[in-house]
Amino acid sequence: MKSDLTQDRFYISIIVLILFIAVTFLGLSTASIFRSRTAYISESHIKSKAQAQLMGENTSGIIYTVDFALLSICSLIKSQVDQPSLPPAIWEFIKTETKYLPQVRDVFFLDETGEVAYSTGDSPKPGPASFENHKNAWLEFSIETAFYGRDKAVILLSRRVENRKGEFIGVLSAGIDSKFFYDRYDDYLNIDANAVVLFDNSGAVLTGWFNPPESRENPMGSHIQSLPRFSSLSGSGIINAGFRSHESRDEIISTYQIRGLPYHIAVMHTKRNILEKWNRETKRDIFIIGITFIIALGTILLGFRQIQKRKKAESRLLQYQLNLENTVEKRTEELNLTNRDLVQKNEDLKKALAKVKTLSGLLPICSHCKKIRDDKGYWNQIESYIQKHSEAEFSHGICQECAKKYYPGFNLYKD
Repeated sequence: MKSDLTQDRFYISIIVLILFIAVTFLGLSTASIFRSRTAYISESHIKSKAQAQLMGENTSGIIYTVDFALLSICSLIKSQVDQPSLPPAIWEFIKTETKYLPQVRDVFFLDETGEVAYSTGDSPKPGPASFENHKNAWLEFSIETAFYGRDKAVILLSRRVENRKGEFIGVLSAGIDSKFFYDRYDDYLNIDANAVVLFDNSGAVLTGWFNPPESRENPMGSHIQSLPRFSSLSGSGIINAGFRSHESRDEIISTYQIRGLPYHIAVMHTKRNILEKWNRETKRDIFIIGITFIIALGTILLGFRQIQKRKKAESRLLQYQLNLENTVEKRTEELNLTNRDLVQKNEDLKKALAKVKTLSGLLPICSHCKKIRDDKGYWNQIESYIQKHSEAEFSHGICQECAKKYYPGFNLYKD
């Protein structure tokens, strides 16, 4: 019984150990899965911020390249022009200088009254309000956005133009086509981010790039919060100096304010794409966890089954042992009864044998007188010998033949 209890404890200990290992494995795996998900999300925050900064610096470089060209032209004009208007030779130089700036759509020169004196294209001219702003921007360049319908947005970058005498003679303005930024974004992020949007301080979208291609739309002129994928972007997250990262249920959006310019870059990643690899890894981990638990459960069930089988076998063995003990007890009792009968019979036989002296061996007997010779060589009457060697006693009589022979006159035997 003590051995059975020890064995049961051993099996239970093994089962508890397997269950503990399985639960521990489940807990660690679950924690690892959620920790991995958090790591993917955190990594996407960092990546989207880096991409927003990269796109912002790229946009900044494009705009400042144009401004550098305008500054060079303004410096040339100020050093060589004395009159209040531009000579044709200077305008040819301007066209040559801006010819190799693919981001520039048109170059305007507005005279001191705001009228377009020269233009490299047929784009609409800046309005009077913008002219006043650009005219008074004598410390540095002035910039604003002009929307023409739903298919054109132009960044107007202007510098005040003065002649050698320091007199204001007009405004030199370059129109940067927003579609150029779209192409640049397409080259940079055609497979990673889900959307890149350039918008100004008011939230008006200049251009946007969307991935996959079927999700692309024309967001130009729309407010960024009106875009489906950016609708969760809070108002405080639209205008904010430097970096800002925003996370919603389905997207991660990072914004970057371009230094010194009233423009922002927003980079959006969908969590579906971010967690695609994590989902594959999670499915694999869940499969492994499931297989592990099935094995653990099978092992536990097998252990319980073996315990039940062993207990049933022990129960049957115990029943057989009890039956055997009962049978042995019954047979022992019967044997004891038989032994008592045998003992009694032996006692009776002993008593009978004690009363009987058995004659054995060859008895030498005389063929005439019928005397018997004993061991000492003496001849004894048969009656004496038998009485001496047994408990028999004789009583004398006469048989019929002897009666007729020796006593013929007496009729001793009647018919």
